[in-house]
Amino acid sequence: MRNEGKDPDPLAEYSDVALAQLRRAQPRLDPDAQARARVLLRVQAAFEAQLRARRQRSRRLGFAMAAAVALCVTSAALLEGILSRPLAPSAVARQFTVDALHGEVLVVDSEANEPQIAEAGTRIRAGQRIHSAPSASVSLRSADGLRVRLSGGSELRFRNDGAFALEQGRVYLDTDAARTPAEKHVLLRVGDAQIENQGTRFSVSVQGTALAIAVRSGSVSWAEGRDRATVQAREHLQIAAGRVIARTQLEDLDAEFAWTLAAAAFPPPGTAMAEVLAWYADETGQALLLAPGVDRLLSQRIEGVSQAPEPRLRVQALLAASGLTMRETAAGISVECVDRRDCG
Repeated sequence: MRNEGKDPDPLAEYSDVALAQLRRAQPRLDPDAQARARVLLRVQAAFEAQLRARRQRSRRLGFAMAAAVALCVTSAALLEGILSRPLAPSAVARQFTVDALHGEVLVVDSEANEPQIAEAGTRIRAGQRIHSAPSASVSLRSADGLRVRLSGGSELRFRNDGAFALEQGRVYLDTDAARTPAEKHVLLRVGDAQIENQGTRFSVSVQGTALAIAVRSGSVSWAEGRDRATVQAREHLQIAAGRVIARTQLEDLDAEFAWTLAAAAFPPPGTAMAEVLAWYADETGQALLLAPGVDRLLSQRIEGVSQAPEPRLRVQALLAASGLTMRETAAGISVECVDRRDCG
C-alpha cells in the first residue's frame, strides 16, 4: 500500500516492469540454464542499481517515473546487446563420420521426414541425432581425433553449440588422439547434468534418472544444480536424482567394463598377427610394447578365431598359438615370446 504524503519508491513500483521484460526476453537466450541465469542476474542487478541511484538524486514523483521508464528502455537495450553477442562455445563444433557399426543405426534429422539408415562413411552434422537399436553399436570419429561410441539402445544428440546430449543408453568418448586442449575438451549434457573433460577417456550411461560415469584415464567433472564432483581415472561414479550415491574403484578396467562398445569387427582368418595386435591396441586405447625379436612371430597369419566372448581372450589365444604372450599394464600391452629362444 502507498504511504500518503511520501514519494513513491520507484524501485518497488517499477521492478516488476523490468522483470516482465526479462521474462519475455528469456526464451531468446542460449538454452544453457547456468548461462541464462547469469545474464538475467546481470541485467536485473544493473537495472536495480540505476534505479537506486536515481532515487537518491531525486525524490520527486514525476522525475522518478520518467527515470523508471527511461531505465526500462536502457535495460532492454542492455539485454539486447548481451543477447546479440555470441556466447563462448561450450565445446568445439565438430563434423563426425561413422567409422564402424553393427546392427541398425539411424540418423534422425529434425528437418527430414524419414530417418536415414547409417552406414560406414555416413557424416553426422550438428543438430542431428544418432540412435542405435538394442542389439546395435556404432563408432564415430571426428577429423580432430575425437572418438565417440554408442552401445545398443542409445541415443545421442549433436548440439549446435558443439556439445553432446545423451538422451538414453551409454556413450564412450576418447579424446586421446586430439592434438590441442580445445580439441580435447568435450561437453556432454544428460538432462540437467553437465559433464566436462579435458583429454580423457570416459564412459557415461543413463537410465531414467540414474547416471553413471566411469573414467579410464584423465579426469571428468560433473555438475547438476549446486552439486559438483570430480571423477578421477579408474573411478566409477553413480548418481541418482542429481545426487552422488556411490563412488567405487575400477580395479580391472577391461574385465569390469566393456570399453570397446562398438569395436570394429574382429580381424578375420588370414590377418597377420601384427595387425590383430594393432587392432586390439587401437580399440582398447593402449600402447603396444613389443619385446625385441617378436617381429618374426607377429608376421604369422591367423588361421582361426577363438569364440571367447571377450576380445582380450581371443587375442591371448591367437598369441599363444603363435608362441607369444601378452601382459596389460598401466604402460600398455607388453608382448613377449613364450620361449625366448624363438626371439633370439
